[in-house]
Amino acid sequence: MADAVPSEPSAPKTRLRAAVALAFRSGPRWAVAQVALTLFSGVLPLIGLLLMKEIVDAVAGGVGAADTDPAWARVLELIAWAVGIAAFGAGLRAVSGLVAEGQTQAVQDHVHARLHQKSVNVDLQDLEDPAVLDLLQRAQQEAPVRPGRIVNGLASLGQGGVSLLLMAGLLAGLHWGIAVAVVLAALPGVWIRARHARILHRWQQRRAATDREIRYLGWLLTAPGPAKEVRLFDLGPSLRLRWRTLRRAIRGERFGLAGRRALGELLTQSTALVVTFGAYAFVAREVLNGDATIGGLVMYVQAVQRGQAAVQSIFGALAGLHEDALFLSAFFAFTALPAKVPSPASPRPFPEPLTRGLLVEDVGFRYPAGGPDVLDGVSFCIRPGERVALVGENGAGKSTLVKLLCRFYDPVRGRIALDDVDLRSLDRTELVKRIAPVFQDFVRFDLSARDNVCLSDTGSAEEDDDRVESAAAAAGVLDRLRALPDGLDTRLGRRFDGGAELSIGEWQKVAIARALFRDAPLVLMDEPTSALDPAAEAEILDRLLELASGRTALIVSHRLSTARRCDRILVLHGGRLVEEGAHEELVQIGGTYARLFHAQSRPYA
Repeated sequence: MADAVPSEPSAPKTRLRAAVALAFRSGPRWAVAQVALTLFSGVLPLIGLLLMKEIVDAVAGGVGAADTDPAWARVLELIAWAVGIAAFGAGLRAVSGLVAEGQTQAVQDHVHARLHQKSVNVDLQDLEDPAVLDLLQRAQQEAPVRPGRIVNGLASLGQGGVSLLLMAGLLAGLHWGIAVAVVLAALPGVWIRARHARILHRWQQRRAATDREIRYLGWLLTAPGPAKEVRLFDLGPSLRLRWRTLRRAIRGERFGLAGRRALGELLTQSTALVVTFGAYAFVAREVLNGDATIGGLVMYVQAVQRGQAAVQSIFGALAGLHEDALFLSAFFAFTALPAKVPSPASPRPFPEPLTRGLLVEDVGFRYPAGGPDVLDGVSFCIRPGERVALVGENGAGKSTLVKLLCRFYDPVRGRIALDDVDLRSLDRTELVKRIAPVFQDFVRFDLSARDNVCLSDTGSAEEDDDRVESAAAAAGVLDRLRALPDGLDTRLGRRFDGGAELSIGEWQKVAIARALFRDAPLVLMDEPTSALDPAAEAEILDRLLELASGRTALIVSHRLSTARRCDRILVLHGGRLVEEGAHEELVQIGGTYARLFHAQSRPYA
């Protein structure tokens, strides 16, 4: 599915424009304030140089004079101005720092908001694609850092630009060649940095999968979930060895890249030093020839330094922005992922109430990554109010069919419809609102018990405790939640202080309550009682089947004791629907279902 991943922006100008637009769009008022402060900050160095020249010339003019008081008074006046300018500059820097922090926070929030929005809306098939996961990994890695650097880079670019214009004008008054030399001396360093950024970016692209593996190994070593097996199987030494081996390789390659950059920067700094001291020599010669004053010497020497610093700041900022935009290209590529399962431009209304039910007609499917068909020619109908079980061996295609019914994927062949309305003709948001799901790999939200139940219907009043308690009671978990220290307000899980942990079976009951809280006409259950003991399973199943009455329900289960209590049973084998009927009928046929049933019942015989 690599072709599903959009290419990252390749043109430097395109990347840079996108990065700058991102910074300004996320905090326009902060950006305007930053521009104004940058202009003021860029002018101050020139004023400081002019004052320094006047101070030195005033001192030089007073040396040897019969009356030094006028010169001293002039020096004090100029120093007072210099102090005022310096104080004003300090205030500007303080305000600029505050504005930069505000803009950085605004940009970071904007970037994270876009990343979160895309992550929760991206198609499930994208999150099952390693190429997309690598892209997301790099986007998450760079998103917290790069926006702040972009803000600082833009500020440096603006301030350096203003300073360079003023310093270049000042130096051009002495000789235009000095201004040109100062600019040219900085170019090799910019080229080295931009080249290193491209090399580093390509290296990180190649190493994204390795970096994900390193993070995964770190998670295995530190997370509570795998802790028991890590300790009981003594996996710590082997996992640490794998982590160290991968890190050693990454560290060695990264150090080699840093060494190449350091060598290049050493050469460029040497060039810059030659230009700098050549400019100093030229200015000194002008003073000796009487074409400049001692104050002019001080001013021009500092102008060379400041001009070169401004050029380095400008080109460094441009190179930095290029680098930041280069690394943010993963963010732009991820947020630009096209929808594989889009909503139609003109969706049809959801059929309510259902009259014919759920129709699956000659459905075939294979995953985008390739391989054989997972489903082939599957057809069946679930009538309104009918409770149907879907059974089969592992790999038969049961969970894949549930994904198609949720429209995480679309069929390759055939269609799935509610009444006569193809799911592809319905708005996806409206479709999922009509589905009450219970999955085997349910989520344990480290939120309050109340939130864990009512999250399934965020459009309802969150404080509707009657509905929450009704759903929890129907799932058989209300008494347990009431017994928690703060009742329904108790945070579940151990991730945060004050949280209460539940057993896996109790967590599954909470997941069932969450599905029941959503009053949806279509109920999809994928192993809804897999974590329950037999007694609890029988209790919950009674309630699930009762509550599914009047709704269209499909229950996927390995436990045929669950299936036999449904109205009808569908049997998948090798991606095909091979049997259909009631429990007794399928047992008498002596086919796949009978074989599975006898295999499960044999230990109890």
